[in-house]
Amino acid sequence: MTRIASTLQYKNIAQSGFTLIELITVIAVVSILAIVVVPRFFGNSGFSEYAYQQQFTAAMRNIQIKAIYDTRDNFCYKMILNTSANPQYGASSDSYLAGDEASSCGNTIDANSPDYLRSDSSELNQASISISALDAGNVISFIQFDNLGRPITSSGTCSATCRINFIGEDTLSVCIEPQGYIYACS
Repeated sequence: MTRIASTLQYKNIAQSGFTLIELITVIAVVSILAIVVVPRFFGNSGFSEYAYQQQFTAAMRNIQIKAIYDTRDNFCYKMILNTSANPQYGASSDSYLAGDEASSCGNTIDANSPDYLRSDSSELNQASISISALDAGNVISFIQFDNLGRPITSSGTCSATCRINFIGEDTLSVCIEPQGYIYACS
């Protein structure tokens, strides 16, 4: 009787391993994950676009809030968009003191504005990112806000949702609705 029991125990132990097909399947899945996923964790491919999308969204909301709280006439709360070969964006001014109305409405990026309100062309070029800015299919060079937080662009009022695209390995966008809602979109 002991001999039969030991034979049954041996058969159960021998059948508890993995089959060759199961091992090959696991190796194939791990290999695919290593090829597709691992480079995302060790490189910056695609991550720069996300960073600029978030930075731009925050900068636009900052300028919009300033426009809402400042009810003085003749001041512009404006984000300049340069979509040329050396792309950059930034506020037209960071000085909203009385007498600086003209500088707040300028069409150049204020180099003295804080880093969180602008980008530098060398930054975007190093990350291989370009910018496109559209209002109903028309290229725009700036977005400013009225004292209700509604957008005004160089070609309209974002009536069909303005879209600022950050184009690199991925294309990510920031959308601005006619009512002033600013959000990351795809």
